[in-house]
Amino acid sequence: MKRLSIPALFALGLLAVAAPAHATSIVFGVQAATGNILTIDPTTGAVLNSYATPQAISSTDLATGLTFAAPLNELLYFDQSASTTLFRLDPATGGVLSTAFGDSFANSGLSYEQIGGTNFLYYDHTSADIHRQTGFGGSTAFFFTSFTPTGGLGGDGYGREFAIAGSNIVEYNPSTGATVNTFAAPTGALGLAFDGSLIYLSNNQGQLLTLNAANGAVLNSVSVAGGNLSELGASADGPAAVPEPASVVLFGTGLIGAFCARRLRKRNLS
Repeated sequence: MKRLSIPALFALGLLAVAAPAHATSIVFGVQAATGNILTIDPTTGAVLNSYATPQAISSTDLATGLTFAAPLNELLYFDQSASTTLFRLDPATGGVLSTAFGDSFANSGLSYEQIGGTNFLYYDHTSADIHRQTGFGGSTAFFFTSFTPTGGLGGDGYGREFAIAGSNIVEYNPSTGATVNTFAAPTGALGLAFDGSLIYLSNNQGQLLTLNAANGAVLNSVSVAGGNLSELGASADGPAAVPEPASVVLFGTGLIGAFCARRLRKRNLS
């Protein structure tokens, strides 16, 4: 068997550890049955992290909102059954960064966009309309869209928004409310998230689905242990809980350096 030189070993090792810990997006989900917000690998359904919701939640509560505000690197959360408070959370720990007045109607979905440097929040007033709030705790516009939402909302924070509306998923313009596209939603849809490329949808069978954002085709389906996810958020870049590739490279480089030093020391002693 041909032996590789130390430089070759180093190069191979560096390539091996330089890959991100997770090549796909990360999904966050509210799981009322456990009272936690989960961080999930959508390709396998594995729970990577979890922490308690900022307020105690009923095990059957579906009146929750969750979204990942990508431009801010924050999770936004509310539980309409508990209060009108909107929580801004650290996505890695669930720590409360700040609070603001959210919305006082019966909501079951939440999303966020940053347009022209202004923060906008979207609430699903279930079976009625979508509310758009300008800024955290700011004024709210009702009947922002012409369709009626019935579940989760999902947006990437940079200009695209989706909503569950009966048996459909509707993409709407976050600036005007105009409908952009409509396609069939999987049966039993609950929560929704969009990472800029893919849609993630939870259903009442404890599953997390990955959908094509253009036509709703199901690309992947996994089960998540512990119960249904009432609402979702998604981060295309991964949360702070997942090591950044740079830190992995440094760790791997240290290990390889230690290996090389050991080989050289043994060679000098022989």
